[in-house]
Amino acid sequence: MTNSYCVADYLLARLTERGVGHVFGVPGDYSLGLLDRILATDGLEWVGTTNELNAAYAADGYARRECARGGPGLGVLATTLGVGELSAINGVAGSAAEQVPVLQITGAPATAVVEASAAAHHTYGDGDFRRFARAYGEVVHARAWPSAADAPAEIDRVLTEALRHRMPVHLTLNADVVSAPCAPPAAPLEVEDVSDPDALHELAGHVRRRLDEAGGPAGVVVLAGHLADRFGQGARLRELVADGGVRSATLHRGKGVLDESDPRFLGLYAGELTPGVAEVVAAAPLVVGVGGPGPDGVVVFTAPPEDPARPVLVVEPGLVRAGADEFAPVALGDALAVITAELRRHPRATAPATPARTRPEVPAERLDQRALWTTIEQWLRPGDLLAAESGTPYYGALAIRLPARSGFLAQGLWSSIGYTLPALLGAQLAAPTDPGRAVLVIGDGSVQLTAQELGTFGRRGLAPVVVVVDNRGYTVERAIHHPEAAYHDVAAWDWQELPAALGLGDALVVRAETVPALAAALDKARDDPHRPCVVQAVLPEEDAPELLTAVAAVVARRNAY
Repeated sequence: MTNSYCVADYLLARLTERGVGHVFGVPGDYSLGLLDRILATDGLEWVGTTNELNAAYAADGYARRECARGGPGLGVLATTLGVGELSAINGVAGSAAEQVPVLQITGAPATAVVEASAAAHHTYGDGDFRRFARAYGEVVHARAWPSAADAPAEIDRVLTEALRHRMPVHLTLNADVVSAPCAPPAAPLEVEDVSDPDALHELAGHVRRRLDEAGGPAGVVVLAGHLADRFGQGARLRELVADGGVRSATLHRGKGVLDESDPRFLGLYAGELTPGVAEVVAAAPLVVGVGGPGPDGVVVFTAPPEDPARPVLVVEPGLVRAGADEFAPVALGDALAVITAELRRHPRATAPATPARTRPEVPAERLDQRALWTTIEQWLRPGDLLAAESGTPYYGALAIRLPARSGFLAQGLWSSIGYTLPALLGAQLAAPTDPGRAVLVIGDGSVQLTAQELGTFGRRGLAPVVVVVDNRGYTVERAIHHPEAAYHDVAAWDWQELPAALGLGDALVVRAETVPALAAALDKARDDPHRPCVVQAVLPEEDAPELLTAVAAVVARRNAY
């Protein structure tokens, strides 16, 4: 590769300009030239993963963590054409479903090979090099396969689309295009939303009138969804709730967006599945839904009740609406600032504190789902990052309260099992100096899909706490249908030996069958923050969190089981 400034340098300059510090992936012969440039770029690190799917998960977790911390929020992975990009496509599809900005870079053969429709490995041998890019067209928000001449403009276009819409994009670069000379970027990318001042003024008047009708902050309930974090406005939303003195709840995909230690925090809102919170929301004169207030998950929970006389104030990226009234274009951060200002100037009393939640007593010995999550809730500290895998871990996590300044990582809609382990790798690399512990709770079935990435944690010097819920199979599926069926079973792994075999040789590994054993293992992990910890938590086979049991019943009815 030439040492002169080239297309790869242009792309990497755009990435570092947006604060990207890591690129995940697996090397392939069509992408090696790009990887050379990555290794030579100051401030950018290559993170080799065990497969491309895990790279996509890691890039997704990286982007989520960056977005939640208010950063530019872009995850990047690089693969080779065909085998690599198809291996990654499930992870990228999850980013699309969950609105996570990820750039998937595919290395392709040289332009002359592609234009000649020559036979080449990692293809069908029929000269069609573009079928896999076409497949990505059904998954990503934007894609490009540029020539050397239009590469800078196309790079800027797809990156702008990813950042503006918080969605994944796909960029294919021929091996010779990577090294083609070009000029450096002339100016930074312009991707921030701009609000119409008139729309903001009209919104302020609408909010002022609605607050008067609601009796001030005491009549307001805020429902928080995941897009507040995706668009980097989690801190501003927390400021609105705290300074405005309003009650609040999270939709299940918005878990972790709000300060759950706030005395006015109600908990999870899942419609008919959370009747106590649903009653408060239904009775509120003004409901403000921020970043995803509608039907919102694997099971479509009851949406906030709509009353034409007092419609929900829906705050979305670029738009605020209330019934037939719409205010646009309005950037999400500007809309939250307007609502906060109106709450602050309102003279009436703030909402009362929520009655203190009574924690269930933990049995002295028996370890079950309730005891597991009560123990974890009591152990978590401010600033920790909790990752909860799809299945029993996700629904168990939804029922606990996180301490202040905590993070939460999960895939509530796409729900691809195995996601959270490599996603936590990306999330930790996005925030390596965060003082809290990174904690993963994952089922014994899910972990078998991506466990090989434990070695990458070790290679990168990361120290997660991994709690493997050993209940001998897919308990979430048992809860839905035919719990005795053989298809729910998984092989039993030797967790005492496995972490070292996978490259996590210095890990503390503990088998916990009782509550005291689990608590002791977690305390020992807290005392040694630089040492990874793997806890095999042995639970009953068919025991499930209460919320999951209710959701499973809905799923079973929907699927006519």
